[in-house]
Amino acid sequence: MLNIWICDQVFFTFFICLSVCVFAETNQLFVMTIPKSGTFITAKAINILTGIPIEGSVMNHDNFTDTFLLENPKIKTTAHLVENFEPLRCNNDVKRILVIRDLRDVCISAVYHLKKHDWYSYAIDHTNFYNMEFDDQVSYMIDIKNDEYSIKSFAQRAILWMNTPGVLTIRFEDIVGEKGGGSKERQIQTLKNIADYLEIAVSQDILQYVADNLFGGGGTFRCGQINNWKTQFSEKNKLLFHQVLGEELQEFGYYNWE
Repeated sequence: MLNIWICDQVFFTFFICLSVCVFAETNQLFVMTIPKSGTFITAKAINILTGIPIEGSVMNHDNFTDTFLLENPKIKTTAHLVENFEPLRCNNDVKRILVIRDLRDVCISAVYHLKKHDWYSYAIDHTNFYNMEFDDQVSYMIDIKNDEYSIKSFAQRAILWMNTPGVLTIRFEDIVGEKGGGSKERQIQTLKNIADYLEIAVSQDILQYVADNLFGGGGTFRCGQINNWKTQFSEKNKLLFHQVLGEELQEFGYYNWE
């Protein structure tokens, strides 16, 4: 019986490695996100599932051209959903995963991010942001004035991708798991959806292992919690958000304001 079990394990391991090898050799993969929506955790999940590193935006966004895919036949990367990637949206020869998040939490996370890091400062002058009170900083991020790099413009592009056949859409709230305020069941199912989309055979034990080792890490990780906006938004922020991003929030499928 022990010999049979060992043989089964060896065969299973070989089958997993073969599946991953085929994925590595044949598929280009782009994990597309709105900034602060779960780029790192999704890339980490794919890395643990497949053993293949997912590079973080290996190219300058402005350098994505018609020839990029031909010049990079095995590219596997994350990228923010800027306009230059629109030709990729309907390219069914490329694996495309879209990560979305409650836009209210995106706004809060973006505020904390901009305090310490960058938000496309080569295109947007954030000087006034640093002299604002927190409440006004949230309002600033909700209604940032830029046609390319505002949360609204990212969200509008994401809606197009969500409704494109062949694109796998996942939610931050589903992949983050219990440690981020979500549920283990939705996390496991999301990981399974990713594996199925990438045509990787995985067992329940592997999915459980990925889930157990997914939370945290990353150079810009802060708290990774869902519904953080509920303790951060003022009434003024809520009103402005309704006016600026209310329609996009509903398109994303988030309706609860309690």
